[in-house]
Amino acid sequence: MKTYVLMFVILLLLGIAYQGSSQQVIQPKPPSEETMAGPAPGSDAKRLTMEEGKTIFGLGYSLEYICSFTATLRPEVIGPLAEGLRVNYHFTGGEVDGPKLRGKFRPGGADFVTMRRDGVGVLDIRGTIETHDGAVIYVIGSGLTYTSEDAYERAMKKDLPASVPLRAALHLATVHPGYLWVNRLQFVEIGEMVRARGEVHVDLYALK
Repeated sequence: MKTYVLMFVILLLLGIAYQGSSQQVIQPKPPSEETMAGPAPGSDAKRLTMEEGKTIFGLGYSLEYICSFTATLRPEVIGPLAEGLRVNYHFTGGEVDGPKLRGKFRPGGADFVTMRRDGVGVLDIRGTIETHDGAVIYVIGSGLTYTSEDAYERAMKKDLPASVPLRAALHLATVHPGYLWVNRLQFVEIGEMVRARGEVHVDLYALK
């Protein structure tokens, strides 16, 4: 009897060992050099149109490219307030182009920027898009910009970098029946301010 029990235990252990050795661990494929470097200058590579994934809790999401826009700016320096250096960048116009939105950035509205003493710039965005077919879309958002810890001191001396990164969460609102879908989405702005040209360049994505 003991011999049969011993043989059964040995066979059971051998079976477990076989199953463990047969399981493969799939390692993620490392990104290629081309992926890490991004599209080459002057290439025909398109912007990201759709990216899908899951969170650590298994919640699905997607990031969809909506449009790009370039807006021209007129700076208005308010000065150093208690909360930081305040500069209002008024929109004087701009172009909007993309697979989901096309048109122009209307004059009026602004990015009301407060540069804190820790070097972080706080963005407060208000603007209006007029689409190619006559819809009027209100744009509101907030975000941050950061270049260095001494950005406040450099801003006081008008010595900021030529290009300043912009990251913001935007909401769009309209009553136009052809664009009611914008009311239901969370948008993400990835852009930069080109100081020498007085412009902002932005790619707009919908986070679903």
